[in-house]
Amino acid sequence: MIYRTRAKRGLCSRGLFPLVIMIFFFCRCQPRSEGEPITYQKKNQVSTLSDSSFVSDVRCIYFFQGLFLVSDYNRGQVIGLDNDLNVVKTYGNAGRGPGEIMGALGVYASGESVYCVNQGAQAVEVFSYRSGIHQYSLRLPTEILGTTLNNRIFERDGLFFFSAPASQSLVAGFDHDSHVRLKFGSLVPFETVFETMIRNSSFLFQAAGGKTLTISDNIPEIRLFDTYGNQELKLDISFVEPIKQRLYFSSKAQKRANSFHNLFEDVYYHDGLLYLLAISGNDKPVCNEVVILSLDETGAKIHSVVKLDGAWYSALAVDNSRNMLIYNASADQLEYYVFNPN
Repeated sequence: MIYRTRAKRGLCSRGLFPLVIMIFFFCRCQPRSEGEPITYQKKNQVSTLSDSSFVSDVRCIYFFQGLFLVSDYNRGQVIGLDNDLNVVKTYGNAGRGPGEIMGALGVYASGESVYCVNQGAQAVEVFSYRSGIHQYSLRLPTEILGTTLNNRIFERDGLFFFSAPASQSLVAGFDHDSHVRLKFGSLVPFETVFETMIRNSSFLFQAAGGKTLTISDNIPEIRLFDTYGNQELKLDISFVEPIKQRLYFSSKAQKRANSFHNLFEDVYYHDGLLYLLAISGNDKPVCNEVVILSLDETGAKIHSVVKLDGAWYSALAVDNSRNMLIYNASADQLEYYVFNPN
């Protein structure tokens, strides 16, 4: 099994080697060509939670029904936080037993359930959203094992959708019996089979009309598929300034077998807007800009760019009011930014 790993404070490339990662209260967005100027005010930041526990290695954040669901890898747990960053609910604990998690990765919620990818068990743990009680474990299909698991997932109509290049397709949807029922999306070929697999791993989101949105963290393109897996759109986002700079640096850097430079640490899609937690810089990169793109049938347009205060951020989510909860990996803290339209 190949996992997308994250450390802290700077990163450069990913491949056969582990990923090595190299406060003011106001930050102003720098608009680039599209959208009205906006500001984000940092309302709150915490490293110690309201239950006196600590956050230490946040891999994913998802907003659902008024709560930010935060997966903490080291705690083996999903933490439900309100807008004041108080702990409201928890799902799972570290361990190898039923309902326990050895490495909490992606988190998603729909209906009455919370889903968390359990790295150690190669499974998805399913919890009741309201009670937090563990409902069942879903083993990952052998067909997708070997795929990076630390990306965004979603559930639709009883199928769980994962990025699955190990299955020779970009996306695989499997049922509760761990049988793959739908595969779609051609892979972008690279020099080796291994590099093709690791570089085609993508973030997945459910778009309007039950469609699937895929975003690679190292290939500057966005793809949209209909409910049957037919590709409807492919959008080039290499024009985005942080991405353009990163691609230029990557083209000049020494190429190592089965390695690459990623473009962003996390992605979030909400209400027609795509939030890219972008990496910038050359041999000493930083990840402290959120590039906001608007998407429609005509393409992707830059809405705004928000500059954050820390050096390295690795996970984010956006609520219904466009407020952002972001994990500052360089400071081991969660930061809540309130949206302020001018």
